Amino acid sequence: MQNNMKRIIYGIILILLGVLSGYLIYGFFYPDPFYLSQMSLMYNLVFLWGPPALILLFYIALLVVFFTWKKKVSGNFFLFVASILILSLLIYPVTDYMYYKRQVNRIVSGQNDMHAILQVKPGKNQDQLAEFKSEDFNIFCFGGSTTAFPDKEGIGWPDRLEEILSNGNNDMSVSVYNLGHPWYTTLHTLINYQTNARKYKPDLIIVMHAINDLLINADFSHLSKGEYRDDYGHFYGPIAFVNKSRGLFGMISGTLKSMWNHKPRQIIEQEDFPGLVAFKRNLSTLIDLAQQDSTMVIILSQPNICTENMPDEVKKVCRMVNFEAVGENKQWSYETALTGMNTYNQLAWEIAQNRGVYFFDLEKVIPKDLDHFIDEVHYKEDGDAFDKIADALGNYILEQNIINDKAE
Repeated sequence: MQNNMKRIIYGIILILLGVLSGYLIYGFFYPDPFYLSQMSLMYNLVFLWGPPALILLFYIALLVVFFTWKKKVSGNFFLFVASILILSLLIYPVTDYMYYKRQVNRIVSGQNDMHAILQVKPGKNQDQLAEFKSEDFNIFCFGGSTTAFPDKEGIGWPDRLEEILSNGNNDMSVSVYNLGHPWYTTLHTLINYQTNARKYKPDLIIVMHAINDLLINADFSHLSKGEYRDDYGHFYGPIAFVNKSRGLFGMISGTLKSMWNHKPRQIIEQEDFPGLVAFKRNLSTLIDLAQQDSTMVIILSQPNICTENMPDEVKKVCRMVNFEAVGENKQWSYETALTGMNTYNQLAWEIAQNRGVYFFDLEKVIPKDLDHFIDEVHYKEDGDAFDKIADALGNYILEQNIINDKAE
């Protein structure tokens, strides 16, 4: 009688655990697309399908114990579970330390080497200035990753530009230096110019900014902390991954939370961008400094893939909308990305017009398709976007006779 009562009680518990297990497994069919888009396939398999599989296996083991109802079997099973738990507690401190150290090293060293003020350390690209030739017509190219990144052969559009201008009908030798850096905004470029580049008194600077300054306005994103500040102090950029590191347990619990029963975010339609004031101030100050040294300036618009009624295959690769302008409960719409890019490019043109510096509408040069872009603004490594930029910009500089005017 007593054993039967225990079986009934355990049976009820088993049914409740079955319902709970089903509920937990069901939730993994609704993961957060934001995390799915940024993680590797293996990572997604582990955290998306691993937990449901473990829950199912554990429940099956409980069923085996219940229906066999042998003390030896049940005792061994619970002893096994207890051993796993104790072993995990012993291993965790070491693995947590190794995980955190690896994460920090990955972010603050190597290609992602950090600088306390400038975020990305002016190292590798800055080293080329060690070979600066004052007798040449020297061009410094500033911007974010769309200036800094090369193609699959390791050749960027500034390198191609140097070749084109060197082969042009010029009275001076031409050297082009790529001083662009990933994540850089106009504020980073302004500081970098004054701190590292201005002393060389380049003859011409070419500046392309929009996307990174635009992202500053998404102050709800996982890259920001707090409301918008006009000194960009709210925006951590890549440093956010260090600042928000939660250790191994935090990573696992946070990832599982993101993989389970995600509720769609609120889509934000934003038309007013407070960062435009700082963008104008930073570019204007950069022009002030250049003109004080008789350095000419070309402002470029930023090529991008954003259009009205973007097809689904384009929307899937939009990293800004689907990754960088995303917060816990909010994210930008595709229309906001288009509005923002158009607004910043328009302001860049207005600044150039008002200040009497050169402006080249580079956006019109690159077709808005996946043959040229891998996301909103980055160029396909094996495409011809790099050639198109260098050709168009080189022809513009030659047509404007900028180099020979300086020589005269």
